[in-house]
Amino acid sequence: MFQGLVDFLVFLILSAYYIIESIIINLIPRHYRAGWRETLRGEIALVTGGGNGIGRTLCSKLSRLGATVVIWDINSQGAEDTAAMLRQEGGKAHSYKCDISNNDDVYATAKKVRQEVGKVTILVNNAGIVSGKTLLETPDAMIKKTFDVNILAHFWVRLFNFAYFLNK
Repeated sequence: MFQGLVDFLVFLILSAYYIIESIIINLIPRHYRAGWRETLRGEIALVTGGGNGIGRTLCSKLSRLGATVVIWDINSQGAEDTAAMLRQEGGKAHSYKCDISNNDDVYATAKKVRQEVGKVTILVNNAGIVSGKTLLETPDAMIKKTFDVNILAHFWVRLFNFAYFLNK
């Protein structure tokens, strides 16, 4: 009972804070606040599925904001192409081939990232697959692969990051 009341009060206080903050920010003309709170310098951002599409766009935005970007993709060429693009734009990027549906591959790649790049501070679980068919038309193997990538992989990727903080 008491914990629920505390949680509710924290929620109310944070809600009020963010509402007031957004009102104040919107009262300041845009040209005066350019760049304010828009830097990620010193952050290491991991983007799964960063080899193309939305993932590549996210990587580009994170890089422009100053983050070191770590790209994981099952397509090693796509991941390296994204990293090369970011480096050409002046950013710092590292690419890794990783099948996020395989928890052993996630843990091994995570260990490499920790050793070679450092502690990941921003995680963007972007990777996903779509069959483009109705459920009844989708083969069993594709349903399993979709579940592994779109559901279970998020746990593997998040767990490696959480375990890292526990071991610190």
